[in-house]
Amino acid sequence: MLFRIVLISSALLAAYFLYQSTMQSYLKFNLSRAPAGYAIEADKDATPVVEFIDYTCDTCRKLHPALMQAMREDGHIRLIPLPVQSRNKTSGMLAGKLVYAAGRQGRFIDAHMMLIEYQDVINDKTITDVALALKLDEQRLRQDLNDPKIEQNLYNNLKSHHDLGGTHLPLLVLNNNMVVNITGEAPDTKGLLELIEKARSIKTPLTFKRP
Repeated sequence: MLFRIVLISSALLAAYFLYQSTMQSYLKFNLSRAPAGYAIEADKDATPVVEFIDYTCDTCRKLHPALMQAMREDGHIRLIPLPVQSRNKTSGMLAGKLVYAAGRQGRFIDAHMMLIEYQDVINDKTITDVALALKLDEQRLRQDLNDPKIEQNLYNNLKSHHDLGGTHLPLLVLNNNMVVNITGEAPDTKGLLELIEKARSIKTPLTFKRP
């Protein structure tokens, strides 16, 4: 009887871990399926790199030049930035919402690039700066900033960050199979390319095909 209980418990535990692993694989894959205009594209077979970021995060800003250089040198990386709900309830939240609001006018990536490199304090003036620089309808931009669905995007990204075991920002998901919590100093271009090559060498537990 005891043996049967142990056997059943072990089977249930194994099934649970398999379920968790499967769900994480689906999550990683789905995150890389960004719609058109929400990723920095390369060729169709490019390695997806998902980046969870907060525009007020110093390490996120320091990583950005190295990540851009890695993309240029490699030539086969598809970057999907995912702004998260920021602990900074003023400038951090505004920046994340602003990127998604700009996305409704087809300028998500342009707004991302502008805000990750933005040198001034992120405040109401930033909305005007982004609208002018990207030739957006500022009135519509401000209206979209107040849409609860915009903030929900940030919350959903933060939840995905937690579900992947994220503890820090930025967090990278490489090739749908490697999660990298960046703690301390941001890696340089060489370090990023080495991580990406390692992710490419890993056999993904589940095989998916993009439609």
